[in-house]
Formats: sequence, C-alpha cells, structure tokens
Amino acid sequence: MAAMAAIAIAAAMGSGVGINFAVAIAIVGGVIMAVAVARGMFSWALVLAFCCIM
Repeated sequence: MAAMAAIAIAAAMGSGVGINFAVAIAIVGGVIMAVAVARGMFSWALVLAFCCIM
C-alpha cells in the first residue's frame, strides 16, 4: 500500500498535477494514513502525509 502511494506521488509530480489528481492523492493519502494509524504505524503515516503535502 505504501508502494502504491509512492507511485501515485511520483506520477503526480511527474505530470504537472491537475486539481482533480491532487484531490485524489489527498484522499488516497488520508485513507493510507487511517489504515496505518489503525495498524499502529503512526510515524510511517506521518511520513506519507508529509510526502502528500509536498
């Protein structure tokens, strides 16, 4: 799941992010963060969230 997020972020950065795509990435990042927190991986979730914001 983290690999998918990394691919999505790389794709967004490489393709001059459109608004819809940025929103989709924010949603995906939020879902990943929720799952990671539920699994007790909060620090990794914060790293992913930071990557999504950047």
